[in-house]
Amino acid sequence: GGAGGAAGGSAPGLTGRLHLVDLAGCERLKKSGAGDASSGIDDPALRAKEAVVINKSLSTLGTVVMCLARGDGTFIPYRDSKLTRLLQDSLGGHSYTTLIATVHPRAADADESLSTLQFANRCRHVVTQPRVNYVDADPVSQGRIIEKLQSEIASLRDELKAQREHYEEKVREAQAASAASAAAAAASAEAAQAPSAAPAVAAQSKAASAPTPAASSQPAEGADTGAPQGGGGLGEGLKKLFSTVDQAVALSEAKSMNKDLKEKLLRRNNEFRAAQETSKKTEEWLKKEITDLREKLAKIQEEDQLKMQSVNSTAQEKILRLEKELVAVRDHNNKLLNDLDAAIRSVPDRLRVDSEKIRESEYQATLVRTSKEKEIQVGEKCAVEALSLTSLLRKSSAR
Repeated sequence: GGAGGAAGGSAPGLTGRLHLVDLAGCERLKKSGAGDASSGIDDPALRAKEAVVINKSLSTLGTVVMCLARGDGTFIPYRDSKLTRLLQDSLGGHSYTTLIATVHPRAADADESLSTLQFANRCRHVVTQPRVNYVDADPVSQGRIIEKLQSEIASLRDELKAQREHYEEKVREAQAASAASAAAAAASAEAAQAPSAAPAVAAQSKAASAPTPAASSQPAEGADTGAPQGGGGLGEGLKKLFSTVDQAVALSEAKSMNKDLKEKLLRRNNEFRAAQETSKKTEEWLKKEITDLREKLAKIQEEDQLKMQSVNSTAQEKILRLEKELVAVRDHNNKLLNDLDAAIRSVPDRLRVDSEKIRESEYQATLVRTSKEKEIQVGEKCAVEALSLTSLLRKSSAR
């Protein structure tokens, strides 16, 4: 899961992802029937290809789990298949992962059940460290998260210090109680020994006045002094035992509480370091982005200046060329206007010469037409005369 601060300084929100994956079971071609046309499966060739891809993904998953179980920092091939790439956060990330292995007691499935249990046993050795991943790249939110973690670490340290002082106080009280009980036991033992001292002195005086066997007084002294001393030693031993048990219980509780607090503090320190690393990486990434953007901006500005200089020089060249062309066009227009004026002025003379030429051409055409008409008339007369001669010749031949 990840934590990120909302915009506008609102309270941070937590987001998480839930992956539910149903891994394939037996994909042996003989048992699943894939690739066998007689098994009744639609498109057995496609099913066989799917089974091969599934087996490859499961093999890659087993390799990834073995690498994670070794824990020697070797390369983890997550990207060798899409399945392991999708399960990267669940396998080696900071998440809670649960594996449910299903087996069948049937003898025909013994190999598959054994491989499933071996895979589950390897998965048991994969250790994940669930924690909150701070993925917000906002520097303000990162600073707020770091301050929050620092305050939590400080409070945990204060709590650990308070618990330590509390249990140290308990240990001191238990030690004081055991010392007091030992002093009371010693006092009771001395009080029990005080009444037996007078009979012993009287026995000794009697022995001095009337000698009796020394053995008779010693057992009495031993009987008088031994019982109270034995009772006092037993009570003192029991009290010392009880005080030692109390101290052991208090120490075990203190150690357990200290261990829990240390684990909690370690988790918070890890989260704080992760947040610091994320913030540092984000800061470095932002600095790099700013540097790249500045370099790109400087490069773009330089390119723009070069382009502007090129455009300006090209525009100036075009302006000079156009000005030259404009001057040439103006000169040409002036020449054309002058020619037009000269042509307009020479129009009457040309019209007179042209009219004379036209009249002469009309006269020549009239002469040609007249000569052709005369030739036509002569031809017609010749034709008439030929016809008349032909008729005469026909008549003469008829006679």
